[in-house]
Amino acid sequence: MSRKKLSSNPNTIKGRLVERIAVWLHKEPGLIVRRNVELPSIGGNRGTREIDVLISGHVAGYPLDLAIECKNEAKPIGVEKIDAFVGKLQDVGISPRSGIYISASGYTSGATGRAIDAGIRPLLLTGLTSDRLSAAVRQALQSVVHLLLDVKEVSITSNVDVIQSDALGLLWFRNDEGNVCGCVMDIIWQRWQSNDPPSALGLYKLNLKVPSGWRCIIGVEEVVVSITATVRVIALVIMLPGYAKDFILSHAASGIVERIGVRSSFDLGSGSYPVTAVDSEAALDHLLGQGPDVQVTVGRVRLPRIRRGPSYWPPSERVAHRLFEHWRATVEDGLSSSPPSFEDLEGLDMSTVWEPIWSEHPAAKDTTSPID
Repeated sequence: MSRKKLSSNPNTIKGRLVERIAVWLHKEPGLIVRRNVELPSIGGNRGTREIDVLISGHVAGYPLDLAIECKNEAKPIGVEKIDAFVGKLQDVGISPRSGIYISASGYTSGATGRAIDAGIRPLLLTGLTSDRLSAAVRQALQSVVHLLLDVKEVSITSNVDVIQSDALGLLWFRNDEGNVCGCVMDIIWQRWQSNDPPSALGLYKLNLKVPSGWRCIIGVEEVVVSITATVRVIALVIMLPGYAKDFILSHAASGIVERIGVRSSFDLGSGSYPVTAVDSEAALDHLLGQGPDVQVTVGRVRLPRIRRGPSYWPPSERVAHRLFEHWRATVEDGLSSSPPSFEDLEGLDMSTVWEPIWSEHPAAKDTTSPID
């Protein structure tokens, strides 16, 4: 079959645009969707007829063809256009009940009634510019929702006394060989890795179980401890601006929407984007409800670390060295200085949360989870 020469006629260009949109909206697995298909007349002596869009597939093992007529004209489609489509379908042996008519300019009341009487589905396409030469472009916003567990308080009690842990809750445990195998923050981190607490924003109280084989030694005595932690799941939201093209096919008589398609593109180039922190579902709903009509929300992505005080946990190599330097300056050298803040250690662009874990940390040496 020879390829047709592309026409520069505005009406033809408009019609081809609707054809391309119709193909895109009807593409599904198991279906073959083709444009401008020439089908022979069933009489065999009248040449071929062009079907704008032909959908071929199988239903319960039986072959099925759906024929779509696409129009993008200045005036609403009249009865004569519907009659012409009915005649074309009959000429190629396709039942009008397998016909779909798509118009970007609407229908006269008589045309809608004629189509329904013949079994044709009359659909109205929206989503084009006022001149109907291209798709209408709208402002869009993509929101990426990251979830972070923020450890607010750790309470540790033993069978002999109340243990006063430092500000980080860094009560360390040792294994049977006497080697450090983890701390309280590691237990909380492993709970987060195991999807506990859930991905709903809010405040939670966790009763933590010390993993089997982890021993708490105070002085020379092994003690049994119970641990609770108050944590909050917060959302860190990054919003990316972009644009969207959306198309809707609705029934011309009932107004029922039959198909919706949205094509969007967002600015994913280099640069930094502001991060908005929210700590409740109501605040998150309010934030995501603002902005343009077209919004795409990606999430919820649980971040690979948790936060306690001035840093993420487990610490990265960079942060571990910074904390050690501060400890040495204050304890060994006797220098007086304020502890580094979260902004000093981790920054504000959230990229440091994905840094590799410090190589000397137990979590970097053992890939197995300590949680039973």
